[in-house]
Amino acid sequence: MRYLLPCLLFYLAACSKANLTPALPPETTTGTNTAGCKADDKILIPRSKWPTQGLQFGYTFLHAKQVSNLYFSFVDAQDSEYPAVIINIRNIRLEQGRTYHLGTYQGESQATFFLGSDYQTRDTNPGELTITRLDSAQHIIAGRFQFTGTQSATGQHIHVTDGRFDFRY
Repeated sequence: MRYLLPCLLFYLAACSKANLTPALPPETTTGTNTAGCKADDKILIPRSKWPTQGLQFGYTFLHAKQVSNLYFSFVDAQDSEYPAVIINIRNIRLEQGRTYHLGTYQGESQATFFLGSDYQTRDTNPGELTITRLDSAQHIIAGRFQFTGTQSATGQHIHVTDGRFDFRY
């Protein structure tokens, strides 16, 4: 009985530490509905905290125009600063194996990192998004992304690297 309390305290400490230290999800292409990246070497994954949903995703293919719209965002609502990533690509024909530039929204695609204010991609320093799987039969879209977001008022940068996503639509 006297060993029960130390064991219980050790177990609780280990569990709480695991929840505070997120890990990037593996880079998959199976429709696991996961996403993650590093922002200035800090890991960011979607984590919900009521009422904030950690991950949002949308993909449409417009048959008449033969173009796609891809939108996803994720926030770590368990981090007190609520860091978030937003990727928006519109009116572009997405294809497996291709890499797309993430510039300004007027250029059809944009990436934003939010940490108290927006750090956005620019056409002069675009990021990249690569589609590693686009399977219309299995309804899966997966890929990688990286970008440098710039805060327009201060010129400060945040480097988003090792980004990955894998969604079933």
